[in-house]
Amino acid sequence: MFSTKRVRAKLTTEQKAERHKKYTKLTDAINTARDSYQEEARSISQDHGRSLKWTCAQLNGSRLTRQRQKASAWNAFVRGKLNEANEGTYHTS
Repeated sequence: MFSTKRVRAKLTTEQKAERHKKYTKLTDAINTARDSYQEEARSISQDHGRSLKWTCAQLNGSRLTRQRQKASAWNAFVRGKLNEANEGTYHTS
């Protein structure tokens, strides 16, 4: 199958300027959000005596913030069979 190149209409200088303005506005908003995020993470880490790296990891969804996954039917079956097999054995610690 042959691939064809998509042809787009040429943009005028006004359209290019508008696109550029929208792009710079978006990047400025993203950079502002990143800066405020870093400042908040720095504040939390200092208030609670944790490192900035640890605090950022917690804010980005570490194991502590994620919900546990439900047990699958297979894992429940295997656990039941294992418990049945271990019923008569004694474990010493």
